[in-house]
Amino acid sequence: LPEDQCGICYAYMLTAAQGDTAAAKNSMIKAWIRRLSVLDGSTDRPPPRTLLPTASSVKIHLQVVLAGMPSVMAGTMMSVLNQVVPTLHRDISIDFFPTIYVDVFEEDNANIASVADSFRQPFLTRVTSMQDFADELENLMMEWKKVNTKFLFLTNVGLASTPDEHVKDLDASRLHRKDTNWIWDFCQAADAVRQFMSNADVAEIFIGSQTPAFHQQLSNIWGEPTSAQAVKHPKVPVSMPQVFSTPSGFTVLAVVQNEHLNNDSIDRWGAPDLAAWMDKYHGAAISPSMVAKLMVMKLFKERPLRKEEEDMLKAVSMKNDSGVQTSLSRIHFLSLYGYAGTPAEELLNVQFPCMENIFPTTGLSAKNKSKITRPCGQERYCRQCEKLFTVIDRSYPTYVVCDVLLAIFTKVAPTWSGQQDIDSAMWARKDVNRIHSCGPTCPGHL
Repeated sequence: LPEDQCGICYAYMLTAAQGDTAAAKNSMIKAWIRRLSVLDGSTDRPPPRTLLPTASSVKIHLQVVLAGMPSVMAGTMMSVLNQVVPTLHRDISIDFFPTIYVDVFEEDNANIASVADSFRQPFLTRVTSMQDFADELENLMMEWKKVNTKFLFLTNVGLASTPDEHVKDLDASRLHRKDTNWIWDFCQAADAVRQFMSNADVAEIFIGSQTPAFHQQLSNIWGEPTSAQAVKHPKVPVSMPQVFSTPSGFTVLAVVQNEHLNNDSIDRWGAPDLAAWMDKYHGAAISPSMVAKLMVMKLFKERPLRKEEEDMLKAVSMKNDSGVQTSLSRIHFLSLYGYAGTPAEELLNVQFPCMENIFPTTGLSAKNKSKITRPCGQERYCRQCEKLFTVIDRSYPTYVVCDVLLAIFTKVAPTWSGQQDIDSAMWARKDVNRIHSCGPTCPGHL
């Protein structure tokens, strides 16, 4: 492996848990160096003396195209990518084109211009829909062709929160529903760019839920998933998405830390033991909007809750600052998803301010506390929190997704910088299954 990748692995090891001793960290680093030595057929070699690579010798322009995630997730990801990638790959000079964000949601999504301002990240605000992208694509291609442009296309499909429909039934048609059929147009846009530029200029990532039926669909299109890891707290599960990509064949290590999930923070807010629920229902995820809907169903006795649904509500139960038994509040869910303490938290709080004291029958605000009012989250959440939960359910923990972006860029950097020849097998795609017209005549369309 190239020395810069050895240096990156060394840097990754420095992100070990804070409680690790120096000896433990050194042992991990040496193990990785030995492993790298075996992989490239050389003898053991010491770690590099410095993590500062040589001066930039190659210049590329990077165009990131995002679709399917909330705008605040897009802002968070691009903020990390713009700050971290140039420091990881100092041998490559990287200029970022304004990010293209395709908004596929009909409501409850922060305006991308406000996200760009809050995160201080450049977005191409004249392109916000698939139709805009299609209309602008030819002109954009002419601009991209003028310079050495590389591409990251990222498709995101969030969790499905529908208590009246089993998740396994929902995800069997997940790629063909009205809220997801944009995926096929997005895949074809990436294909058009590959045809115009070159196959190895375009890296693609697909992020989706872990459910088995969904996994089978994605495998038919993408092949085997990429292995991803995340730093875990013993009481807090991380909703790991499935990650499919081209190129594939790399491992995503936990690099980006979520400071709101360290031991001190979690102990202070008295988090319930969510991990116990995750262990019992392996592969499932605690969806905030699912919790909100189940609470309403239980309140109005719409139907008996299933065992796993009752267990989910118990798993998120905790005492608030006043000692009142409630379900996890918005700040706790924002912490789990990596939005707490970021510009995303402020944007979401402005767009969906919690009503705090509500009438349970309606979920609307009550000016004064009384016998018929309840704190938000005790019997149900307020309407604003319910909307916020729908937004964050469309995403996955941002620190996990950022790790995926950094890992795939590290994978493609040797090819894009010219240090490594193009490996056609690494860039192979299952094109035959990606070209699909999804609409009213599609058998899976719902």
